[in-house]
Amino acid sequence: HSAVEILLTLEGTVTYTVEDKLYQVRKGEILIVPPDTLHSLSMGEGSSRYLFLFEPDAIMSMRDIKYMASYFNKPFHLRDGSDAHVRIRELLLRANDAYEKREMLWNTLCYSCILRIYAILGQHYLGSIRPHTGDSTGNMDAEVVNAVMTYVNNHYREDLTLEEVAQFAGFSRYYFSRSFKK
Repeated sequence: HSAVEILLTLEGTVTYTVEDKLYQVRKGEILIVPPDTLHSLSMGEGSSRYLFLFEPDAIMSMRDIKYMASYFNKPFHLRDGSDAHVRIRELLLRANDAYEKREMLWNTLCYSCILRIYAILGQHYLGSIRPHTGDSTGNMDAEVVNAVMTYVNNHYREDLTLEEVAQFAGFSRYYFSRSFKK
């Protein structure tokens, strides 16, 4: 299916098979399965879990997440007990609470939790992908170039135009062209 699937095991163990790889997800652990990935699950006796499904289009349209999109195309098994893992678990519980209460704007509240989860994943688990320097302007240009290179690599068989690629990067054609040349 096209949804991202996030599992939070509440009790016992849930076994996931994701593209022939086995994951034993125990109490308190989290497994994030990317969209369009073949998977199945089975639950041990006495096990319980929350299962979250969401369409990733809204969050994948954000420039910095687009840049890291290829890194989000693999499962994440969070079990290290780190501060990031704990914060993500708390956000999932908050999203579940909003879903169950169905208060005004509950869907927006759920997506805001998901967005924060992806920000934490990017900062904590994927933070070593790009070098950190004090020059934020240079990083911005490097991010644009890296995002575009990933986009072009993923769509090289299509008839791409400068306008389309600039739109993907979130810039005007002129600014994108100038930045890319640098």
